[in-house]
Amino acid sequence: MKKYLILLFVAAAAVFQSCDNNDDLWDAIDDLKSRVQALETQVNALNDNVKALQTLYAGATVSEVKNEDGKCTITLTDGKKLTLVSDIDALVPVVSINEETGMWQYSIGGGEPQSLNVKAVAEDGKTPTFQVADDGSWQVDLGDGQGWRDVTYADGSKVSAITDTPTEDKFFQTVEVVGDSLHIVMQNGEVLDVPIVKGFLCQIVDGEGNVITDVQSFDMGVTKEFTVNMRGVETWILTAPEGWTVELSEPVAGADDMKTATLSVTSPAPTRATASTAKDVSILASSGKYSCIAKIQVESTGIDPTAPRITINNSTDVPATHSTLTFDVELVNTTTWKYICRPSNESAPTAQEILDDGTEGSGTTVTVSDLDGETDYTIYAVAYLDDRVSDVVSAQNRTLVAPVDYYTTGYEVGGVTYSSTTPDVQLITETSTISTKGVYFLDPKDGNVVVTLPKLATSDLVIIGRYSNVKPKLEITGIQSFNGASGVGYIFKNLDITASTGNYVFNYGSTTGEYANWVLEDCNISHTVADKVLSYFSNGASSVKNILVRNNRISLSVSKDAGATRLINFNATAAANTQSIIVENNNIYAPQYVANGTLIFMPTSGTSTSQLSVSVVNNTFVNYIGQPNGFINLTGAQQLDVQNNIFWAQDGYSVTAYMFRFYVITEVPSAMNVTNNIFYGLKSDDSWAMYHKDTSCSTTVTVTRESTDPFAGGTFSLETGTFIPGSSYAGYGSTLQ
Repeated sequence: MKKYLILLFVAAAAVFQSCDNNDDLWDAIDDLKSRVQALETQVNALNDNVKALQTLYAGATVSEVKNEDGKCTITLTDGKKLTLVSDIDALVPVVSINEETGMWQYSIGGGEPQSLNVKAVAEDGKTPTFQVADDGSWQVDLGDGQGWRDVTYADGSKVSAITDTPTEDKFFQTVEVVGDSLHIVMQNGEVLDVPIVKGFLCQIVDGEGNVITDVQSFDMGVTKEFTVNMRGVETWILTAPEGWTVELSEPVAGADDMKTATLSVTSPAPTRATASTAKDVSILASSGKYSCIAKIQVESTGIDPTAPRITINNSTDVPATHSTLTFDVELVNTTTWKYICRPSNESAPTAQEILDDGTEGSGTTVTVSDLDGETDYTIYAVAYLDDRVSDVVSAQNRTLVAPVDYYTTGYEVGGVTYSSTTPDVQLITETSTISTKGVYFLDPKDGNVVVTLPKLATSDLVIIGRYSNVKPKLEITGIQSFNGASGVGYIFKNLDITASTGNYVFNYGSTTGEYANWVLEDCNISHTVADKVLSYFSNGASSVKNILVRNNRISLSVSKDAGATRLINFNATAAANTQSIIVENNNIYAPQYVANGTLIFMPTSGTSTSQLSVSVVNNTFVNYIGQPNGFINLTGAQQLDVQNNIFWAQDGYSVTAYMFRFYVITEVPSAMNVTNNIFYGLKSDDSWAMYHKDTSCSTTVTVTRESTDPFAGGTFSLETGTFIPGSSYAGYGSTLQ
């Protein structure tokens, strides 16, 4: 019907597309829409009439009849309601039941009745249902499993439901109350008289007083009670399917001559081998010469409520690990339960195998340990009650990837591997303070170990979280200074770092030294002092050769309209001997306000850094922009790669964000690869600029601001530092989850 409605609209638009007066078009469409909506109403009325006729012909008894607005509402003595509609303003099949054959029949436009060859009543009685097909013709489903078929005239042509001429056909000639009967005269003259017995009622109702129509499900051997309303009932007979038992309590008098009784229905006991497939629990109520049947349909679930039962599911509270899986267990009628957990690609055990070889469970959860990482496992369980055994139940889950144990396998950086075999290595498992240089592995076995790092000046400090799936807590409470003639520098790996130092966290000490590395990798870093920088390398006599900032979440605390917040911050000639700076796959963000930041800073008076190689690739920068200085300030570079980054800032922030600011050099580095970066936010399209207005290189490059938020359809959380772009921006920004 809906598809046909669309076709009608299209047809109307085609007819009127050349009209000068649009009102004609819309009037035609509105008229057509009204006609189709009316036709839908007539289809419903037709099907209601068919259902009502079948019920009345089957011998129903009526307790009340109301005629209103062309509808006759009939209340039966079992409480059910029927509706008859006499006037149907459409060319519809007029359906009736042949008095001689008991078959359904229909006529069109007052023509001769045609049999549908389907019985209306008795055991094999069917209820035909009508619809309007996509081509606007009538169809009927006879309930015989053959689906919809066309309603036709005697010559075999289809009967159209659409007519331009209003019809005056009536479904019935008469529907009226005559004496103590409902008198119905069909269009073909057939008469149906149904007795009206006022004050006679028997109905099975739910808690809200509505007649029960849904099938009632019972576990085996279970009793349920239902309310029965009675009025004028003198005697009754109860019937139930084989194996079911029913009882009706003595009715108790209430208001308006209504009496209430309780119907108790008990399903077959578990010991019965079979039970009847019949579904009706019936009350045959009588009042004088009249009777009615009130009934509900029942079914057995086949579940024995006294048998041991067990269900098992993946835990909702305890997540899977690389070596353990936890499951939640629900038990009913159970004294003992056992389980076997094995890889899912192995065969399932029988209940007897679980009884003989399984592990006995206790409580409502079970954790299976010593499992292989990244493997599918299935747990099988059975419950026992004396000599009774439940069915085998199961649940499947997958262990996580086994974490890397850096203490055992080692961590390599700058050509040096740090592990348990490193001389003088220390393994910290308890809350403690690190106050001297060295190589430390942190292993917080209880999850609450906090290691403190106060102010320290050293040439060699390596701190590594032992297992890749746990980031131990490291609190930096004082400035960390690269100090001494030479050394490996500072290496922090796989840590949850909170820095509460003053102006900056890392700097050069007062001595002259050359250090191999400054590494921050796989860390969560929160600098809690507002508007401070992460580093300030001001001693031109010292240098760090390689800087690596990779796979970190760095949260910056900034106040509104704060000054520059710098991460890798050089002064004077401090970067003269630095060979490489790699910033890769990080989430660097300011949760509250837009940070006026500089990722790499070198001053205007700095020494040329033409030896330097810089790579800033696949990072996500949120509310961290190059203002008022450039985002990357350099005094030269032999290689500069800035690719696949996302630069995101709050909308409406009225500043200009600069990507680069070059000093000392007069030309843009020849080996400069700045591609596939995404810019979004700020106030206007010209808010993002490639080069600072004061750069010493004369060049102009347009930066395109995205009109669509790259995180739309993805994940954006300033609270957790999780920024996953939508599918349209896959491959940009970091891959941190």
